[in-house]
Amino acid sequence: MNHGVYYELQAGELLRLPRLERTLRVMQGRVWITAAEQLEDRVLDAGQDWPAAEAREVVIEALCASRVLILSPQAASSDTRMRMAQSWMHNAHAWWQRLRNQRPATA
Repeated sequence: MNHGVYYELQAGELLRLPRLERTLRVMQGRVWITAAEQLEDRVLDAGQDWPAAEAREVVIEALCASRVLILSPQAASSDTRMRMAQSWMHNAHAWWQRLRNQRPATA
């Protein structure tokens, strides 16, 4: 399965993208992201995502040695389904624990 395109950046290195339509995920390190026509810059750490949503003139600066991944459409869709399933399982487990704790004690 193709997860997307990886970029490895050294501290201080810049990556310029004329257009970004897919989610960007920081796999390692820390990056500063700025995009034209967006009011705020953002800093992302490893494990964080930025859903670019058709951002233009994106500049990514590595604040330390970093690796970023621009997710393929298939990987982004699969990732969303996985997070939804994990959320459902977490809620089901919490519900089951509450149900078990409400049983009357047996003598």
